[in-house]
Amino acid sequence: MKWLPPAEYQRLVQNSRQLEADAFGPKVLLTGEGLVVKIFRRKHLLSRELLSPAAWRFARHARRLQRRGIASLQVERLARCRRPACSLAWYVWLDGEPLRQHCRRPDTDQTALLQRLGTFVALLHQRGVLFRSLHWGNILVQPAGDFALIDVLDLRLQRRPLSLRQRRRNFLHLLRYAQDAQLFQSQAEAFWRGYAMITELSAVALQALRQTPIISRK
Repeated sequence: MKWLPPAEYQRLVQNSRQLEADAFGPKVLLTGEGLVVKIFRRKHLLSRELLSPAAWRFARHARRLQRRGIASLQVERLARCRRPACSLAWYVWLDGEPLRQHCRRPDTDQTALLQRLGTFVALLHQRGVLFRSLHWGNILVQPAGDFALIDVLDLRLQRRPLSLRQRRRNFLHLLRYAQDAQLFQSQAEAFWRGYAMITELSAVALQALRQTPIISRK
């Protein structure tokens, strides 16, 4: 991973359109070439960032998801910067709309959408994908109707399907926001119908998963 001089970092920020920012500065940029740049700031002087930069882990997760047949981002370039202390990932813009927005479009068939979502989540669980940032803002609905995962830094991949305990925790991640949980509850049967289509869980385990209490914090 190459080092990006501070002056080049400043030129990048000045010549790009800011898509997302916080109190510390830009978080996501859109370059003139049409690439998206995600900026991961190092928050502590001594951290895992020194040996394993967040941008590198982000790119690795995206590649590994694609190898498992899960659509995600195509990372083109990585870099590190000392001032500000951060790592950066350039990736190709992925067409689509966040699930949270898509499901509220007037022309969206919410029942069909939630059934497809259930099948997609079951697919993640069967393929050993524990995406701790699994919420409706990080699931992209692509133009053809397929789902893709974005913002994939907080992710773990394992060889075996997720355990029932892991699935229950991941289900809580999916419904952490009250607005999403409310819509889910109105179409819960469709979601579980889709989940049951491909899951390898027993009927007893599936029923236990369905009884996971919904705890929305935001």
